[in-house]
Amino acid sequence: MLVCSIIGLSCGTIGWQAPEALTLSKYLSGKKEVDQKNSRGGGGSSSEARDGIPRRVSRKMDVWSLGCVLYYMLTGGRHPFGEPYERELRIRNSDIDIDAISAYPEAAHLISGMLHQDPEQRLSSEEVLSHPLFWYLITLTERIE
Repeated sequence: MLVCSIIGLSCGTIGWQAPEALTLSKYLSGKKEVDQKNSRGGGGSSSEARDGIPRRVSRKMDVWSLGCVLYYMLTGGRHPFGEPYERELRIRNSDIDIDAISAYPEAAHLISGMLHQDPEQRLSSEEVLSHPLFWYLITLTERIE
């Protein structure tokens, strides 16, 4: 678990944070005392309770951020949630735009799975590494060599 989430600091770079990290940051900025039980997951399997407040930091947050970075790399600098001034709102509303890679179905499938709003539905790191997009890239690299 990240220390910054326990002491009430925002983790990550604005515009590159997973939606649940934004919810956690918003919650912590309004409440200085964090219930240790809740911040550690409270024993449940879900990373978010019924009240919408995340209970723990997970690897799925990293997968989400990596999805943004991968999209940025594939598009030559575009962000899947638009311009800096609109990103946080669009992330919260799941207003994603990955049309720039629609011609590459494997990439679009991977990135949309990495950027799923619900962490439980989001791809795991193992699923990302075994995605067919990487099979394609390995084959392409072998042809170039």
